[in-house]
Amino acid sequence: NAPPLTSSAGVSPVATSAETGLSARPSPTCRQATPVAGAQQSQQDAADNTALESRCHELEKRLAELETQRSQEAANFQARMLALQEENLGLQAKFEELSAQAALAQIDEGQPVRPKAAPASVRASVDVGSLTTARRRRDASPQQKVSQRPQPIQGIGPVCRVLRQFADAPCSLKKLSESLAGLVLEDRFRISAVLSISEKTVKARCQDLFLDRPVIVKLVHDLRGGPAIANEACIMSVLAQVPHVPDVYHFSGAFSVLPFSVMELLQGETLATRLQAVQEGGAAAIGFLEAAELADGLLQGVDQCHQQGALNLGLRPDTVWISPPLSGARVRLLDWELARSFGGRRFLGELGRTSRRVDDLPKFFRRKYDEEIAPSKLVNIENAPVERPFPGLIIKGYGALYYMAIEQLYLVINDFEQESQVYPTLQWSPSSVGPSAKIENYIAHWWQKGNGLVTTQHPIIGSSPLGRLFQIEVNKVLSMVKRSPKDLGLRIGLAAAKGLLGAGGHFWHENKDELRDALLARAWVVGGDCAFYAKGRRLAAAAVRPPEDGSNAGDDASQRYLCVGGGLKMNDRLQVLAEWSGDISVFVNSVQIGLWPKAMEPWEVVQPLYGLVDLHTHEKTEEPHIRSVILSAPSEGRHGPKGLVAERMMNELLSISRLVHMPAATALGPSCDVFACARIIAQLFRGGREVALPPALQQVQAALAQWVSERCPLAENRYYLLASIRQLQVAQEADLAEVGSQAVRCVLARGLKTSRYSRLDSCWEFARMLNEATGWLEMTPDFLRSHVAVAEQVERRSHIETWYAKNGLGQGEAQQQQQQQQ
Repeated sequence: NAPPLTSSAGVSPVATSAETGLSARPSPTCRQATPVAGAQQSQQDAADNTALESRCHELEKRLAELETQRSQEAANFQARMLALQEENLGLQAKFEELSAQAALAQIDEGQPVRPKAAPASVRASVDVGSLTTARRRRDASPQQKVSQRPQPIQGIGPVCRVLRQFADAPCSLKKLSESLAGLVLEDRFRISAVLSISEKTVKARCQDLFLDRPVIVKLVHDLRGGPAIANEACIMSVLAQVPHVPDVYHFSGAFSVLPFSVMELLQGETLATRLQAVQEGGAAAIGFLEAAELADGLLQGVDQCHQQGALNLGLRPDTVWISPPLSGARVRLLDWELARSFGGRRFLGELGRTSRRVDDLPKFFRRKYDEEIAPSKLVNIENAPVERPFPGLIIKGYGALYYMAIEQLYLVINDFEQESQVYPTLQWSPSSVGPSAKIENYIAHWWQKGNGLVTTQHPIIGSSPLGRLFQIEVNKVLSMVKRSPKDLGLRIGLAAAKGLLGAGGHFWHENKDELRDALLARAWVVGGDCAFYAKGRRLAAAAVRPPEDGSNAGDDASQRYLCVGGGLKMNDRLQVLAEWSGDISVFVNSVQIGLWPKAMEPWEVVQPLYGLVDLHTHEKTEEPHIRSVILSAPSEGRHGPKGLVAERMMNELLSISRLVHMPAATALGPSCDVFACARIIAQLFRGGREVALPPALQQVQAALAQWVSERCPLAENRYYLLASIRQLQVAQEADLAEVGSQAVRCVLARGLKTSRYSRLDSCWEFARMLNEATGWLEMTPDFLRSHVAVAEQVERRSHIETWYAKNGLGQGEAQQQQQQQQ
């Protein structure tokens, strides 16, 4: 606030300089202070930047905390919403039940129905339901009122509650049917009975109260099945113009509270029911003309679906429906859950399919019970009965194994294959050592006579492309002990340990001698007495090699031999090879000294096998001359004995592995359905008799189950899986020999080709060739007589039903009397 300085004349110095025209130049002191101010400014800018960066880091940290808090709040809010929805569903069901009961009480008393006010979320459904029920009861006769009185429950709440209880605690079909009977779904579909139960759905027979007709309702008791049922309903709606596909009347939506679809109720029976009756003797065998008619209907229906761009991929006898004669399309196709589009077309339902998790494994089911089967139970097929009415092992999401084309099997391997696990180190098992043996690392010592059994701790895996290879090396031999030159000196073999493994995968038994007997009863052993032992049964072998010119060719017994020579010596390598074909070969230093043809079934070689070694003496007083052996890995390259043969087999298996992973090999097309149709038609022309699983498919089943038990490692490292596929590629169809017509056998053989490039790729072409072979389209006398008989049967049935209707008999009593007359 001080006044400005002025000169003696009262003029400012600045103004004076400006007035005089002199420029105001900075002083030398000011010019020297300018660099110092710039440095200070730079330091200030750096400090500001540091503070700004620190502030940004704090803000980012705070933002992350807020984001985490928001995620937690969103999860809590979603959980609260689900709980509120569940509570609202229960209140809605209770309100509907009380409203219906009140409406019934008013109707019985003759009072007008006045629906009470309901919450906004349920008002529309309750009001419409109450009015519809009241109107129906007002217009119905007294007899109808009495019959309708026990079914007052409406809406989806009660049905949802029963299905969720069933999902939490599964019960029998009969009990579920009793719980659902009488409930009305969406005030329209009254449930009469439950027909079948699958993994995620329930099929029930219902009465459409709005249109007064019987229908089939497919309900989802597992909400994960919503997208699958949506895909099925979408594809069936697209195929509505195909007479071989049932009509879909209604679908609630894939992600509704209760996904369900309403379909046409068909008259007749499934092909599986017909085959079951034939195999049990309750019906006559399927004749040639009937088989030709059903085959033509099946192929024509599948071909029309292919023309619409839809693949079924789930054809088997229980998904094929047979309608009564002269009732429109004779064959109907029921199941479309596995259906896919092809040829560039895309169905809307496929967009809702859920993807599987990375760690998911294939799941196996049986058709009869629809219960999941552990893979370990499928590896051992010993004494398995023939399944009726058809082999019903199903891979979830891929179809029945017996009716799957090989490209579908390739797809299963590609979809579930994971990174390969490391092979466990082969070593002796400490839990299965006999009292006469002692283990030190990889060496097994026998210090006295008696139970000297030792086994490997892990199964023999990946040792040779030819089969399961087990190898030991002789470490110590007593030369002063008396011995026979024809004896091996010990027993060596492979054992299946099913039922003997305890916790942790170790052998367990209270008595070592009993454990030894149990293992030998499950083993294939090369005996020390110049013999082989198959699960405890002794099979003598020749001491000399049979001639190679084939002069001694005959049964397997004449081909068995075990020529030890001078016996085992120190550092000799003894090898036992169980080939994928079932033969067992014995080698000493990679020189073959024994052969046991057809010792095992091919599927038995696939199962986990443990190496086994035991002492051998002829007499109790005799001392064993082999005192210790070393567990060793194959040293002949990486393939073991039979080097050239193993090398060729390795190349074949690698080519199969490359084929499995080719995109063109897993592309699904119409030829997949052609293969399934050929399987079904072959059963028809065999008269409907039982079908046994072929040996090649038994081996594939065991290999696939073992592969899943190992958590689906890379296929190129699992020789047993590739060898089973190789056997399936070259296997012949033995069931075709039971088909009487040579022309039909030739056509079916074209449809059952393993290679997709050799197989028929069109159901239309298949039907044309088959009709030419059977003469189905020709007006033969047998054809005319069969249709005249069918027409007479239909007319006779119509007269009987008319008579029963006039006399007031119920439908059930009429059917019983018709069956008695027939």
